[in-house]
Amino acid sequence: MMRESLILLLFLFFTLPCLSEEIRIADESGLTRAVKRNISSGDIYLYLKQARIYKDRLQLKNVDGLLAAQEPDEISDELLLFREVPAGSWRVSRDGSSPSKINLYRVVIE
Repeated sequence: MMRESLILLLFLFFTLPCLSEEIRIADESGLTRAVKRNISSGDIYLYLKQARIYKDRLQLKNVDGLLAAQEPDEISDELLLFREVPAGSWRVSRDGSSPSKINLYRVVIE
């Protein structure tokens, strides 16, 4: 009985962290800018200078390549909003015709 209980506790200890979902956002260079745990999907707010320049040129790409790239839903002068982004690791990506550097200064996950 005690052995079975110990095995069950060890199983739960090692598997429960794997069951929790998170959203991780990295910038172009791979630096993690935001993480939110225990969330299945969320809205991503990218604050950057001259956001309107990037409207059709910037995406969130899934690091594992398992999920489709996400396009921004809303835009203002300094904000790109990505709605209902599924859990996973995402990287900010731009196409080749974009200005040379993204001036990303804040990332919020809600």
